[in-house]
Amino acid sequence: MNDGNAQMTESQIARLDRAHRSIAGRVGAPCEAALVLGSGLGHLAAAVKDPTIIPYSEIEGFPVSTAPGHKGQFVIGDLFGRRTVVMQGRLHLYEGWQPRDIALAVYMLKRLGAGTFVVTNAAGGLNGDYAAGDVMLIEDHLNFTGRSPLIGPNDEAIGLRFPDQSRLYDPDLRALAIASAARTGTPLRYGIYCGLNGPELESSAERRFFRMAGGDAVGMSTVMEVIAANHAGLRVLGLSAIANAATGGPDQQPDTIESVAEMAAVCGTKIEAILRDTFPKLPASGEKACAAPTSHPSRSCSPCRAAPRSSPAPAAASVRASPAASARPAPTWSATTMATARPRTHSPRPSRRRAARLFPRRPMCSPRTTSTA
Repeated sequence: MNDGNAQMTESQIARLDRAHRSIAGRVGAPCEAALVLGSGLGHLAAAVKDPTIIPYSEIEGFPVSTAPGHKGQFVIGDLFGRRTVVMQGRLHLYEGWQPRDIALAVYMLKRLGAGTFVVTNAAGGLNGDYAAGDVMLIEDHLNFTGRSPLIGPNDEAIGLRFPDQSRLYDPDLRALAIASAARTGTPLRYGIYCGLNGPELESSAERRFFRMAGGDAVGMSTVMEVIAANHAGLRVLGLSAIANAATGGPDQQPDTIESVAEMAAVCGTKIEAILRDTFPKLPASGEKACAAPTSHPSRSCSPCRAAPRSSPAPAAASVRASPAASARPAPTWSATTMATARPRTHSPRPSRRRAARLFPRRPMCSPRTTSTA
């Protein structure tokens, strides 16, 4: 890991400026979107047209990916109609990198012009309804690393000291992905991602605990990147490739990273189908995502302006749908409403009664009395 001591004392904005200067003459026109490829998903970089490839090792002061299957390079070019910078290989805490090193890569994506940040990963399915090969749309995450890339001095040029995280994963982009999955016939799960340090896989007891905490999938990446992306003002869309069952139950089978990466590659074709439909509809900087191009008579968003003219769609209902209603056809609902409502197929969280059985309270001891004799 090059210049480790210097990186710890150098400010984040100074590191970013130095790294960007070293490749500024090679990156070309500003990018519109950024895509991070997780374990087993690196082959998606082959879809980039007329690529410019910049290895991380050629960027001054930039961390280099060492994880198996992660090439460690930027691939810049046209991806599904959008100029995109692809991270073919990400950085992990278990490699020994600090959270601020992972954040540096995300800040670089923003510096290259990206306004939308699409993150993918390979994950284990905590939810018993999930099967290996499923794709999960990340609704939110749980940070179990105990770390944050924002600890330490903050530079207002990058982001706020205390950024809000109530909508880490942009509801409009989630609505866009849901609509794309429906158009392409790609089954899509919805859930909460749990981020860990790694590199060891979780124990069965840990997996049951993470499920009780509200998690649907678990992995060793993503949360540091998304925290940094939110800090930098990027809109975030997250997709997990469910590569193995991780319920921690009595039938839990041993896993290997090799089998996880192999199954993630199978999920890659489904994720590619969703992104191929989603990317042309990504909003320009400052615009909202449009899940149904041509539905705006005023052509107020760039996807609608680019799409062929057609009759306007009926106005979307403004009410929030209930989980039960989201399983029924509702053609007048907006895709944003669909993104905020959980489908009926989503298995319930463990009840408080069940939690009480698993973790019974110990009886309180009677107060100790002292003799007055």
